[in-house]
Amino acid sequence: MAGSRAIGLARLRRDGFLGYHGVRGTTAFLTTVPVVFTRGQELYVNVEPVASGGELRVGVVASDRCTAEACLPVRTDGTAVAVSWREGRLSEFRGRPIRLTFHLDGVRLYGFEVR
Repeated sequence: MAGSRAIGLARLRRDGFLGYHGVRGTTAFLTTVPVVFTRGQELYVNVEPVASGGELRVGVVASDRCTAEACLPVRTDGTAVAVSWREGRLSEFRGRPIRLTFHLDGVRLYGFEVR
């Protein structure tokens, strides 16, 4: 109709304007460039499962304890979901360059941070 006006509202999740998507049943891999963190001791991810049973696992490249296989699967939708491993802790790598590898299976990864 000519001359009609409307107001709309769009909502995005925090840092949710761009993400990496892993299709369920086909694991997608994302590996960072070397990163160094000097503060914090835990890894948090902004992740959204997009398929039933979707999960994210994270590994520290060249680590024996913080591997993707030893990572407790992240199946929660959230903007600050803690990542943990059965034995190792991310704080072991403080001040040293590391590369993280993300294994995405039926999830979207929007970001990560160390706190």
